[in-house]
Amino acid sequence: MNIGLMALANFFVTSTALVQGTVLRQKVRFSTIANKVRVIKSLPVGKSGVEIVARPEFTTRVRNREKSFVTLELTDEPIWVIEGNLPQTKNLKPELSPFGFHPASADEVGYDYANEIGVVWDRAGLYLMWVLGQRDTEKEEYNWKMFDQYFKKLPDGMKTLKNITVAHDGMVRRPARTGARFVRRRPVDISQHLEGTTYRPKDVKAYQSWVGAVVERYDGDGKDDMPGLRVPVKYWQVDNEPPRGREGYADLVRITSEAIKQAYPGAKVLIGGLMQLPYGRMGIQAYEKAFLPILRELEGTSIDIFDMHWFGHIGEWKVFPEVVLRVRQDLQTCGFKDIPIWITEMGTYSGKPFGRAFTEQSEREQASEMVKRYVVALGEGVEKIFWAWGMIEGFGDPEDNDFFDNTGFVYDGIGPRDPGRGTKKIAYWTYQKMTQLLQYWDGSQPQKINIGKDVVAYRFRFSKDGKLGIVAEWRDCKHISYDLK
Repeated sequence: MNIGLMALANFFVTSTALVQGTVLRQKVRFSTIANKVRVIKSLPVGKSGVEIVARPEFTTRVRNREKSFVTLELTDEPIWVIEGNLPQTKNLKPELSPFGFHPASADEVGYDYANEIGVVWDRAGLYLMWVLGQRDTEKEEYNWKMFDQYFKKLPDGMKTLKNITVAHDGMVRRPARTGARFVRRRPVDISQHLEGTTYRPKDVKAYQSWVGAVVERYDGDGKDDMPGLRVPVKYWQVDNEPPRGREGYADLVRITSEAIKQAYPGAKVLIGGLMQLPYGRMGIQAYEKAFLPILRELEGTSIDIFDMHWFGHIGEWKVFPEVVLRVRQDLQTCGFKDIPIWITEMGTYSGKPFGRAFTEQSEREQASEMVKRYVVALGEGVEKIFWAWGMIEGFGDPEDNDFFDNTGFVYDGIGPRDPGRGTKKIAYWTYQKMTQLLQYWDGSQPQKINIGKDVVAYRFRFSKDGKLGIVAEWRDCKHISYDLK
C-alpha cells in the first residue's frame, strides 16, 4: 500500500498562502498522537554566517495539541517538527548514517569541521590508481606511500569509500575546463597500464593482482594490512563518472569487481557516479546515450550499489522523485533488482559563480536547498549522500570562481565579497542541526506525507510503533518546471 496515501489524513491545509513582505506563509493543521511538538527552524537566525559570532540560534517554538491537531506555519525554508520527546539514546548507527562529504577533510583543520557538524563518511584522498601504485607492470613491486598517507590521517569513527581504477580520466584525455582556465596535471606515462584511451587495463592479470593487494592492505582483516590501519575499507567505487567519451568501462567494472570480491568477499562495489541525471530533454538524451548502455552491458552483475551525482540550482529538489523513478525502472530492466542507491556527489552553491548559467544564490538559499535535497533523496530511499565539493570553498584554479569554488560550507578568503577564510556559512550550522536531530531517526525510509501540491513533508520515524518522528516540512512556493518525459 502507498505510504503517502496512508498518511494523507494526517494533515489538512487550513488557509491559503499569506504574503508578508517577500515571504509566503501557509498554515497547516498537523495531526499527531504527541501531546505537544517542538518546532525548530532548520536554518539559524541571520542572513549570513558572518553574523553568527559564537553559537547559532535556531528559533524554536512549542505547540500543544488541540483536538488531535497542531497548527503550524510554513514558509519555503524547512522546519523540523519533533513529535513528543526524542529517544533517550541515539538510533542511527555509524554504518547506517547517510551523512558524507567529498572530501570531509580540510587542509588546516583536518577532520575537525567534519566532526563538528556530524559527518560520518568521507569520499576523498587520491584515487587508488594502478598507474601510481605499480609503475612497472612487469615487476610485482607496489608503491604504498602516497596511498597510506590518506589512511594515516583518517580519524577513528570515520567511515570511508575509496575510488579505484587504472588511471584518472585527466591522465587519459585533455584536461577538463573549469571556468576560465584549464586544470593542469603533471604528465604520467600510462602506456604500460591502459589499452589506448579506453578504460581497459592492458594486462588484466597484473591489474587484478594489484587490486587484490590493495584491497587486502586496507580491509582490516589482520592479514597483510597497512601498519596502524584504523579505518578499513568495505566500499569500493570503480573509477568515477563514466563514460566520458571512452570505451570499455563495463569491462573495467567486471575485472575490478572480480578482483575485489576475491580478496574480500564481503566488500561492496559501486558503479562510477551517474554524471547526467535523466531529467530535461538534453539530460535524458545524454543518459540514454552514454550511461544506460553500461547498465545493459553489465546485465545485473558486478556492482552492489548504484551511484548518481546531483548538482545544480535551488529548486531542483523537485525533480528528484521522477529521476529516481526512471533510474529504478531502468535498473530493474537491466537486472539490478532492489539495488541500493547512493549519491556520492551532491551540491549547490552560494554567491555567484563564473558564467551566465549561474544566478546569485544567498547563503540561506544554499542551506535551504541542502536540507530539501537531503530530505527528498532520503525519502526516495537513497541510502547515503556526500556533499561536494569540499568542506572549504575552492576547487582547481582560485581565479576561476567556478561552480565548485562556491559549494563549500566554509569560506576560503578569496573573492571581492568573501568575509574571510574560515568564516562558516549558514549551511554549515544548518547541516549540523540536521545531523544532530536525525541521529535519533531509526534509519527506515522516511514517510512521505502528501498534503497538497504546495506543501512537502517527510517523517523520520523514531518510535517503535512508527507513529512518532522528526518531520521535515516546507511550503513549495518557488515553482519550477522541467520536461521529465
